[in-house]
Amino acid sequence: VSDQGLLSHLGSFEQPGLICNYHTELCHNMTGAGWLRIQNIGEPWSEWRPYEAVTKWRSKPGWPVLVQYHMDGSASYVVGDCVLDGDSRCYATWHPEMFLRTDGNLWGTEDAGRMARVNHFTWAVNMSFDRHVRAK
Repeated sequence: VSDQGLLSHLGSFEQPGLICNYHTELCHNMTGAGWLRIQNIGEPWSEWRPYEAVTKWRSKPGWPVLVQYHMDGSASYVVGDCVLDGDSRCYATWHPEMFLRTDGNLWGTEDAGRMARVNHFTWAVNMSFDRHVRAK
């Protein structure tokens, strides 16, 4: 990442190194941000707080963390990171789980349809049907 911070890389929502110091802090790189709020996926967002380079924050190994930044009159800057135990990385995402509900799996009453993280902010499921089905 350049010295300009992530603002110069707005096409990327993943920020390796955001989770730092053994899951006890977040190390930010969003030059120009005035405010931020934080979320461990599956939990509520924190209150907005002034931007700081390092934030005390407890994250859970294997669970993504999102940070939303406010700058230039907009709060549309969101990045995430996910770290397993040690230095292994996992995929950052908006949701703890996703499920494709269709009339082919009785709208979710059968386990078929559980999606897997395949990349940062990207989920997939492989289901085969012998007819047209409706899905949500």
